[in-house]
Amino acid sequence: MRKSLNRSIVESLNRGDSPGVRPSPGAATSGCPNASDLPRAIRPLDDAAPGDGRTPGKATLSRSHTPALPRPTPRSAFTMVEIALCIAIIGFALVAIIGVLPTAMRVQQDNRGDTIIDQEGNYFLEAIRNGARGLDDLTNYLGLISGTHFPIRTVSRNSSDGSFVTNFLMDPKYFNTGEKLIGILSAPRTNNDDFRVEAEFRAISGAAVEKDPNSPISFAYLLTSEIVPFSSFDAASVFGPVDPNSVQNLANNLRYNLYEVRLTFRWPLSPVTGAVGNNKKVFRTLASGNLARAQLDNDWPYFFFQPANFVPLNPP
Repeated sequence: MRKSLNRSIVESLNRGDSPGVRPSPGAATSGCPNASDLPRAIRPLDDAAPGDGRTPGKATLSRSHTPALPRPTPRSAFTMVEIALCIAIIGFALVAIIGVLPTAMRVQQDNRGDTIIDQEGNYFLEAIRNGARGLDDLTNYLGLISGTHFPIRTVSRNSSDGSFVTNFLMDPKYFNTGEKLIGILSAPRTNNDDFRVEAEFRAISGAAVEKDPNSPISFAYLLTSEIVPFSSFDAASVFGPVDPNSVQNLANNLRYNLYEVRLTFRWPLSPVTGAVGNNKKVFRTLASGNLARAQLDNDWPYFFFQPANFVPLNPP
């Protein structure tokens, strides 16, 4: 490109025209301009000064006056100091987020457990107080039998030394249907021995992935059922001046047809060790009606509430 440009300028000088060159004041305007009127860059070399590197008789352009390529326009950008400051700020933010993350996950897990237990508590309360017998899918959520560990047991206090005695239901035939499970959970406390039934369940509600009994993320809890005859009143002050025999009969009838249902949920329950966490919630209600005994198996008694039946203790 530089050679072609030099050649075009030389040809213009030989023709006698010099495009782009303005004549000096007082110079002739026709014909070939004088060599002194030309810029030094395009003077003929016969006018060259000694030692400037030009050959006399040939016009050429000096290397220092050749057209230069346009320089790129400078653009603004981030410096390394600014980038380092940004990385430091992001690092501090990530450290703060990571520090809060375990607490947030724990709160989310506690809220999830509370929601599941609220639904399970209402479910079992309604099933027991209404004597439900058609919950055949309830056995799918019962804990598994593992070695000498069984999911259902009864606990009572020994009257001689005050210690608690635990009896496991070892034969699965005692709890192989939903009807039998409700019948076991409805067993009443007949005397002052703190009798209760404990059963291990997996969550009925919740995500479908937690329904697998072998899933390590399944939510499990321990359910304690206590059915206590109602006796929270003072017969001498509540009923007023009436026949003592009538008051006693009324109190006995209430105890016979009114029960306090108390369900205690404790979670989470480890399916491996059987250890129970510190979370606890109690559901209480009153169930009226006759608590009838049903003999579904010859070896174990089952009880079901009959809300529509009232059976006096001493019928006339």
